[in-house]
Order: sequence, then structure tokens, then C-alpha cells
Amino acid sequence: DGKKITLEVLGENFHVHADGKVSSRIHTNLWVTIPVLAYILYASGTSPKGEWLTFRDLQYGMSWYGLFEQRCLKPLKHVAENYSGLFVDFLEIFQGQSIENELQADISYILYPLPKVPILFCYWEPEEEFDSKFNVYFDKTIEDNLNMESIFSLTTGLGTMFEALVQTHVPKTRK
Repeated sequence: DGKKITLEVLGENFHVHADGKVSSRIHTNLWVTIPVLAYILYASGTSPKGEWLTFRDLQYGMSWYGLFEQRCLKPLKHVAENYSGLFVDFLEIFQGQSIENELQADISYILYPLPKVPILFCYWEPEEEFDSKFNVYFDKTIEDNLNMESIFSLTTGLGTMFEALVQTHVPKTRK
């Protein structure tokens, strides 16, 4: 509007003002602000294709994977495995859309943390001798719209946020 740029981020309007200030109803911490700024500056505007890749399949994914597994996959799997109802609630609060039978997962949700940047969260419950499984998938166009540092920041920020939300929404048991 000449005074600010507004994007929908996690289902809420996120404003970047001409003086560089950011504002939103969601927290404007670094894990979301830096990807928003990178998106504004560098996104090509390529529309998602609905073809999913793992983090490892991204151009620099293998070199970042160990840290991604620790900071994103493990925390999100913990929440999905131990608090599946809350996990789904959190995804829905941030405008996640349930996708039936996507990759044959028990829980499949697409979340658009930024326009044209869908992320697919899949959780498979344990079966007989198999442990539960959790993975995050990215549309094959994600690197056209967001750099690796921002992809990492956004997804690990979601993992940290979901863990923090569980801690504030699950009553502590007394010993």
C-alpha cells in the first residue's frame, strides 16, 4: 500500500513497514522474520507443483540434514507422537489443511507458512514391530521461493514453537 508490504504468514497478516519494522498478531521472532524478508526479496513467485521432496532431496539438504533432524524432525515427531490431538490443533490454528491419504500417513497436513511455500507434515503411528515415523516434505519449487537458510530457519522454528506450545498447554503432573 506504499507504506508497508503485507503477506499471509501462518494464517495471519505479517507487515513489513517502510521503516523496516515488522508487525503481526503472531510473534515476530527471527525464525519467521528472516524467511519473510528473504521471501520478499528473492522469491521468484513460482507456483507450487504438489510434488514432494524430503529435506535431503533439496540442493543443500544433505549438508544441513543432521542439524535439521535434531532441530526440526525430532521435536515435531515428539509432539505428534505424544500429543497428536494438540499437534493437529496447532497445525489447524496456523491454517494447515488436512490431506487424506497423502503418502499413506495417519496424519497429513499441508501448512503454508509463506505464500507459495507449502510444507507437508506426515506422521505414521507405530504398527506391530515398526516404530512411529515422522517426516516433513517440501514442494519441489520451494528453492525457487526461499533459500536453504530460510527453509531451515522456518522449519526448525516451527519445531521449537510446537514444543513450547505443548509445554504451555499440557498440565504438569505433580510427583
